Amino acid sequence: YTVSLITSNPCGQVTSTLTVDLCSTPSAGFTASATLGIAPFCVDFADGSTGQVLTSDWQFGDGNGSSTIGDTAHTYASPGLFDVSLTVANACAETSNSTVPQLIHVLAAGDVNADGALDITDPIALLAYIFNGAAAPTCLRTGDANGDGTLDITDPIALLSWQFASGPTPVSPPCGSCDF
Repeated sequence: YTVSLITSNPCGQVTSTLTVDLCSTPSAGFTASATLGIAPFCVDFADGSTGQVLTSDWQFGDGNGSSTIGDTAHTYASPGLFDVSLTVANACAETSNSTVPQLIHVLAAGDVNADGALDITDPIALLAYIFNGAAAPTCLRTGDANGDGTLDITDPIALLSWQFASGPTPVSPPCGSCDF
């Protein structure tokens, strides 16, 4: 906005102008397309920030970030729990931050019980699911060790072969989807 002050007296008139930049205060916010998957895990983040946003700083919790204004995507290469943070600023240097602790949970292929360890408990949990009707794994696809798109007896065998006989590494699905 331009604000003008006109001052006059018998000797004349003087006009002073001042430009005022009013900034709408930003409010950071975002959502994730998915929060649980298998490494490498691709996540799309939708920027839901409001107000005037001039800069953005995304932090994905794995040591990587982005300065993309608006929506962005990130691939988590390793298993773990990750905080995600978005800080936005306007032209007046007012900032807003939104952080969601442990928003993203990335599992390793074969970590059927989602405990962060690839060990004998994983094929046991998978056998209990297949044969005894135990609860389904948190991320079904972690049990698809041979990558054939199904959960059957061949998967715990593949996990055991990998753990004890130097068999092939469990297969990671494209972009880490938990769904078949």
